[in-house]
Amino acid sequence: MFAKSHSSTHRSAPCSEVNLIASGTLIRGHITSAGDIRIDGKLDGTLTTDARVVVGKEGEIHGDIVCKSADIMGRVKGTIRVEDLLSLKETAVVEGDIYTHRLEMAPSAVFNGQCKMEATSVRTQVPDLTDEEPEITVAHAERATA
Repeated sequence: MFAKSHSSTHRSAPCSEVNLIASGTLIRGHITSAGDIRIDGKLDGTLTTDARVVVGKEGEIHGDIVCKSADIMGRVKGTIRVEDLLSLKETAVVEGDIYTHRLEMAPSAVFNGQCKMEATSVRTQVPDLTDEEPEITVAHAERATA
């Protein structure tokens, strides 16, 4: 009566799902995503998405970010290009230039660099990475036990 179907179907993840780089994870390479992404681990490379980026308190990015909107609570060393709103929260530490349409910065956030606020300047200088070979290395940091 309730026979299982043996046909396989491929389902794409909807863009509303969040990609997560967990704490203790290190990625070296370029990440491109159509959906939201949250970094609680470390990224050595470029992050490009058509959606939102969240860098958690434990998150670190050493490289450029290009996105629609971003909330930064961790550390970023590189150029940040945000099409809409960039929000630097209380624990944010940013070293590098910012290109955004709108900026919100908590009083205790740290920002060292230049800021240019124009909607047209954000996506005009996105690096073309299509000819580069992708290199992604995932490593889990060892946790000390007490």
